[in-house]
Amino acid sequence: MLLVGTLDKDVFLGDIPVIRAAIETAGTSELVHWTGFVQDAELSALNTGAVALLLPSAAEGFGLPAVEAAACGTPVIATTESPLPHLLAGGGVFVKPGNEPALADAMSTLWLSQVVRDEMGHRALMQANKLTWDRSARSALESIRNAAGKRSTAIAHVSAGGAPA
Repeated sequence: MLLVGTLDKDVFLGDIPVIRAAIETAGTSELVHWTGFVQDAELSALNTGAVALLLPSAAEGFGLPAVEAAACGTPVIATTESPLPHLLAGGGVFVKPGNEPALADAMSTLWLSQVVRDEMGHRALMQANKLTWDRSARSALESIRNAAGKRSTAIAHVSAGGAPA
């Protein structure tokens, strides 16, 4: 297992000593390797060759590392507390934060089943291909227009002498 990311100056990894202790307690020190910072080109190669990308956060704002892995055809194991189950539907296993048995089961399934891994990787890639800048911009514009339309409707109701709807 590779743990990718800088080990210093990272606001997201404040519990490195706790993580190291958990690895030691589990007796998996020989199996877990910290890469430190990885350049994009190398990260793409790591994602492409990975069994899965794990992002078992308590919460994610978006989950870009999972989307990057999905764009390489790699299935993800990530938190249910993010947009990832919707964005990458079928492209991975989504686990509630803190559910270690479910996390272990997901890891085991993807490690042991090439068929499941290939199917999820294919779906992950298909879902990631839908996430384009143009599509995002259109969606944002549509949301803004919908919000503006609802606001103008509410203002019109007030202007007509009634209470806002």
